[in-house]
Amino acid sequence: MDVNPLLINIKNTDLLELHNLDSSRFEFLPLIYDAAEAVISSDRAIRWSGVERLTEMQAGRLSPLVGYLLATRLDEPDLELRVQIIKALAVLLEKDDQGQLPKSAVYQSVVGFMAGIRTRTVFSLLQAVDFDPSIEPMAAKLLGNCSFAGTHLAEIMANRNAPVAIRIQAVHFIGRIGYLDALASLERQVTRMESRRNGNNGMLGDNLDGDDEADLLASMKEALETLRLP
Repeated sequence: MDVNPLLINIKNTDLLELHNLDSSRFEFLPLIYDAAEAVISSDRAIRWSGVERLTEMQAGRLSPLVGYLLATRLDEPDLELRVQIIKALAVLLEKDDQGQLPKSAVYQSVVGFMAGIRTRTVFSLLQAVDFDPSIEPMAAKLLGNCSFAGTHLAEIMANRNAPVAIRIQAVHFIGRIGYLDALASLERQVTRMESRRNGNNGMLGDNLDGDDEADLLASMKEALETLRLP
């Protein structure tokens, strides 16, 4: 059953952690609100500015509302900015330079949202990784908090209309994170593609050229080996 991120256990008074702010830090609240509004602007440059400001102020580590807002922007249309959002979100799930974790309510807000993401958001994450491979571990950290991600990744992997590069990314994360619920789908895809390559014209094939098909099939076999390890 999907998790409703709106029902995560966060008290209303915790949303901005106002009760934990001393007077010297109240001055940042207008800045945080202004940056948060910028994040949802229709103007790309303004959205960039909003994300940069929230990141510089480390607002996401203090406010679960900011963390949740950033999570809702994982489908940001600009790929470069989407990469920055993924980086900012991954930081909210780990310790800072002083070894401190973010507020528990912040962690819950991000994890609660990720638990309920659907195929579209997973696809957006894969696109961002394909655009900037350096964020692969960060995307894995986020996907690891979605227990249904294996199903979504398997759906993307099997989608013959999806770009091959994105399908390969889906296969990679299935193996990397170890989604056993995608094992049967992987096995079916490998069998179908091998049959096609062996000249079985009775099987429906992918609309791929030889190199693309070989790369995708190799990725699937590698993921299968990983999932079958004891």
